[in-house]
Amino acid sequence: ALGICCLTLGWAMFRHRLLRIMPLAYDTILHNIPHGLLVVDHQNRILSLNPAVQRYLDDPGQEAIGKTIEQAFSRLVASFNGLLQRKTAIIEELELGDVTIEVRLTPLHDRAGHSRGRLFIFQDITQRKLADLARQRHQDFVEALQNSTATLNSTLELDGVMVRILKTGGGVVPH
Repeated sequence: ALGICCLTLGWAMFRHRLLRIMPLAYDTILHNIPHGLLVVDHQNRILSLNPAVQRYLDDPGQEAIGKTIEQAFSRLVASFNGLLQRKTAIIEELELGDVTIEVRLTPLHDRAGHSRGRLFIFQDITQRKLADLARQRHQDFVEALQNSTATLNSTLELDGVMVRILKTGGGVVPH
C-alpha cells in the first residue's frame, strides 16, 4: 500500500508538475505586487527583490542578488542605515529628493522562532504627502477665515478690523 501511495504521489508530482506550483505562485506575486519588496539575510545580503524596488538600485540593470544593501543601494544607505540596525518591526519614511518612500521592516522567523532575515516593503507615498500638505494649507486658510469672521463680529471699528484681518490672514495668504 505504501509503495502504491508513493508511486501515485511521485507520478502526480512529475506529471502535473506539483513541485513547480509554489515557485510559480511566488514569482507571480513577487513580480506583480506594486510595492517594492526586498528580502535580506543577517549580513544584509539581498536574497530576493522585485522589479518595483529595482528602481531604487544604484544601477537598476545590475544583478543585486547576493550583494549587500550597502553595495546595491549606496545612495540610500545614509537614510537607510538606522533601519539596517533594527531587529524589530518598524515603519519609517525616507526622503529621496522630491520622492517620499515609506519603508516597512518586518523580521522573518522560521517555524521554531529563529530569526532568518528581514523583509523590507517600499511604498512611494509622495502623492499622499502632497495631498496632506494641501489639506493642511486648506485647513490653515479656513481657520484664518474663521478668525477674521470672529474679529469682524467682535468690533465695529473698521481700522482695527482691517489690522486684525491682515495679521490673521497674512500667515496663510501670500502677499
